[in-house]
Amino acid sequence: MCRRHQFNQPIQSGGIVKYQLKTITPVHIGTGETLSQIDGFYDNGQWHRVDLDRVLAAIPESELNRLTIAMGRRDFGWRRYLPTNQASASYILPCPEDPRETEIRESIKDAFSRPMIPGSSIKGAIRTALLWSFIDDDNPEAQEAFKYSVNYLKEQLQRKQNRSWVGQPIERRVLGKDPNHDLMRVVQVSDTAPIPIEALDMGVAWTVTLNREGKLVQKREGNREYKTFVEQIRAEQTLDFSIKIDKSLFRPREKRELGYSDRQERVVCEELAEACNFVAKGLADEESEFYNYYRLPELANFYESLSNRIENLPSGGFILPIGWGAGYLAKTVTQLATGGDDDLMMKLRRHYRLGRSRSRTDYYDDEFPKTRRVLYDRQRPKSPLGWVQITSS
Repeated sequence: MCRRHQFNQPIQSGGIVKYQLKTITPVHIGTGETLSQIDGFYDNGQWHRVDLDRVLAAIPESELNRLTIAMGRRDFGWRRYLPTNQASASYILPCPEDPRETEIRESIKDAFSRPMIPGSSIKGAIRTALLWSFIDDDNPEAQEAFKYSVNYLKEQLQRKQNRSWVGQPIERRVLGKDPNHDLMRVVQVSDTAPIPIEALDMGVAWTVTLNREGKLVQKREGNREYKTFVEQIRAEQTLDFSIKIDKSLFRPREKRELGYSDRQERVVCEELAEACNFVAKGLADEESEFYNYYRLPELANFYESLSNRIENLPSGGFILPIGWGAGYLAKTVTQLATGGDDDLMMKLRRHYRLGRSRSRTDYYDDEFPKTRRVLYDRQRPKSPLGWVQITSS
């Protein structure tokens, strides 16, 4: 990650500020559920999500038992049992190919099947950016946090702790010792307003990985293809939401009781956009270099364009990676916290089995992470997932 750059003016604090989120690439925020041929069907370039209540109400009672038996078969398909496709679907999405037995990741929607983005997804990305910002700086407070993180990671090598908890003490040290003292209490992010279902489509996300020859390829093992269909908000869609910076928590008494520092107050109230852009610019530059080196020009060109976009944002605007598929680097500060110590990073990888080849017993020394999730159009890489631009409205 690069050191801090200067970016435009920060967002203004005090009261509720309205924002617009524009998707730069498709975005998938999942429900945690996966769909199959029981939930819908593909027909003529479209995915039809079946409204089961509507179907059951239309089928004669004498046919229900036959349908129930058929649904348990591996080759079950809805089209032979539905009177009309349109009347039986809760929604229909453009879909580039038949998912067949490939899983489909369901997207979050409101009660009326309209796509939206939860405020927690936006806030989580801001949280990661602030964590990067507070560790990767030159002031004494940041350096103290930085040294703590390195020493803490070294201690983990002596423990059997689950890797999902490895970053929690670092976060508590930098952002607050518990939820009641967490700095993100100050940053209150609303859900976006829902948008029409027409903003949603189906994408095909492949896992790309470095093979034994050091080439970046679509991941396959035997007959298994590592791809997933995702319901996604299309690129160039605009969603409205708001951010409130609760400055009352920085009043002298509250600030003292919560343990917030002057620097934390300054970053949150004056430099939030800068902190987010600092992280986004570093990620864009690293990914551009990665895809250039491994000769995927479509992705390299995207990240070069994204880097330029960050440097030319309107006042107070910022870029975030959010949602599923944004990647390991966008979700963790482990590599920064190792202080550039490659030996420490490799020891942590071996300890937590990060980046280990499933088909081999060794680890990839040259690149970590060695995999990415990329949207494909047939056999052609199209774009990454999860990049959004946020500007005041």
